[in-house]
This record gives sequence, structure tokens and C-alpha cells, in this order.
Amino acid sequence: MAGSLQGIKWFMLFTKKLLEVPVVSYIIRDSLKLKASDADTIVNIHVVSEKFAELILLLESNENLETVKEKLDDEYLEIPTDLVKRVFAGLILREIKGFWRVALFISTLVYPEVGNASDSLSKQDELDKRKERYISVERSIIDLGS
Repeated sequence: MAGSLQGIKWFMLFTKKLLEVPVVSYIIRDSLKLKASDADTIVNIHVVSEKFAELILLLESNENLETVKEKLDDEYLEIPTDLVKRVFAGLILREIKGFWRVALFISTLVYPEVGNASDSLSKQDELDKRKERYISVERSIIDLGS
């Protein structure tokens, strides 16, 4: 469900009580009549999938290591450079808990800078590449915890 609602994740609407709520949350709570916790989980998956895009770039290339380190230093004092990946991954996992694989999957499918989609690749090759990226990042996250 999170994947199918990805396209409207930033849209907001006003309820009868003039509260501004995400459309995704409204659809799940009021239209589908599911639990409020389900709506919160879907919204969290969308938020964390963006953070995973940043983490994937960090794990694969150290491209934005200094940017992430600065953000973490602002919030959590000074973090040694060699622990930035572990701390960043840990914060993401704490935020999403058991749904981290879903958020990682959505991130590898949705964010083009993560997928590095090339016009020369066939669709199947592109999907295979994204699958490999998902598996390697999943293993890297598990290895960071041990």
C-alpha cells in the first residue's frame, strides 16, 4: 500500500475540523477505515524512504559523508567519521523499526539518484541492478549492527 500511495505523499488536505492532514493518512483512516497506526506507519515509510536514499549513496560511495556528518553533529554532538554510517543507519532503523526493509525497497525503486537509471539499460537490466543494490544495502545495514 505504501508504494501505491507514494505519488501523493506530499499532498495535504483540511478536515472538517480544519486540521491539515496528509492525504495518505486521510485515505487510510477515513476512506479505507483502517487503524490510525496503519496510516502513521505508511506516512513514516514514505519519510524514511527518502532518508534511505541518502543512506544508500553514503554506503555505496561516501559521496555525502560530510553533509550527513554535519547534520548528525548538529543534533548529536560530535560523531567520529568512521561511525557516521552506523549512527545514521541506526537513527533510520529506530524511526521505522520493523518496516525498514519496506522503506529500503521503496527507496531503491522510487528515487532515481539511487537507481542510477541509464537509458542504455533494458528495463529488466535496470530492475536487476536495483535488486542487487537492495540486497547489498540490506547486507551492509545488517553488518553495521554487528
